[in-house]
Amino acid sequence: MKLSMTPNITNKTAASMPWSNIQLAWRVNQEPELKLSMEMITKEEVVVVRCTGRVVYREEAAALFRKVAEVMPQARYVVLEFSQVEMMDGAGLGELLAILIRARQNNCVLKLAALQRRVRELLEITRLAEVFEIYSSEEEAILASHAQAVS
Repeated sequence: MKLSMTPNITNKTAASMPWSNIQLAWRVNQEPELKLSMEMITKEEVVVVRCTGRVVYREEAAALFRKVAEVMPQARYVVLEFSQVEMMDGAGLGELLAILIRARQNNCVLKLAALQRRVRELLEITRLAEVFEIYSSEEEAILASHAQAVS
């Protein structure tokens, strides 16, 4: 008796095969596309955007820009709190710069707070740490915003 390791599927159509629904099952089990969540809170004149996940190419980076851009016309100070952002790539850096430019166009002050080590190192390597106001905590960034508002 000879055993074959390949199934004989020459006489069957794809629709009649028992595994024809694999694609549908795969879609159900896919990870969600957006791996960045944002919570926005307002503390007096300061809008804080707490980010969780990653700020990377395409949807995540673009979503961050859209979220911040929609509040800038009304906000004088915006703090991006990144304590839960584990990853950022070149596209994320690009969007961060675009947010800074938009903030300046809207007479809004942008501050970064609570950067994870990897994100901070990326900003330092690219020398962008010199461009942004970076604070060790959300509270510190808010206090600095209040101090700027008074002066």
